[in-house]
Amino acid sequence: SAKPPMRLYGLHPDRLYEVTVRREVINIKTFGSLINQILPFRVNADGLLMHTASGVYMLPCEEERYTAWGDLLMRAGAEVVLTSITDRLEVRGAHGIRVLCDKAVGGFSIDDAAMVVLPGGGEGTENLKASVRVQAILDAAVARGLYIGAICAAPSILGEKGLLDGKRATCFPAFAPALANAIKVEDKVVTDDIFITAEGMGVSFAFGLALITVLYGEAKAEEVRLSTRAG
Repeated sequence: SAKPPMRLYGLHPDRLYEVTVRREVINIKTFGSLINQILPFRVNADGLLMHTASGVYMLPCEEERYTAWGDLLMRAGAEVVLTSITDRLEVRGAHGIRVLCDKAVGGFSIDDAAMVVLPGGGEGTENLKASVRVQAILDAAVARGLYIGAICAAPSILGEKGLLDGKRATCFPAFAPALANAIKVEDKVVTDDIFITAEGMGVSFAFGLALITVLYGEAKAEEVRLSTRAG
């Protein structure tokens, strides 16, 4: 049977409204496929919502930068701890997807880490860059020789700190000026010394395999690649 029409009152009949009818909190450790449903409506004078488009969309969003490589690392046997840079465990990604982190940054201990990964995104990178705690974590990671991964805009943080000077690296093209003293290469994913950098969201899978390679070796990375049917 047809669902009754949805009515909203107090909205302007000549404006296009977007109503989100499903909202999800995602935990990286139970991450499967991110599906959200967004229905644009026009509103009649009597408040009756008229569909102009509807559908269910798989979201190829920037949040994929941490869900993809996190999933792959866990398949390789790593314990992945998603850490909020604030005191709140729930954070919102660049496209509005809410993610439930394992720890707030205050509970992060470099003593427990083998690798630190910066997920990137334009606004997210600015937030990471402005965080005194994140800067301190990076300094401690470098001092201990821990691996540091960064994808999309995030390599610019490492570049501006001078950590990539003289090293091969890549990033999202718009942020290339921050890598002025690095050896900028056209490869999608680059490993040099303790740094693993990647160009953008579209290479999240390759980035994840590169992280596995430095932690567990090429054989384990190939095992995960084959098990996930990657090309």
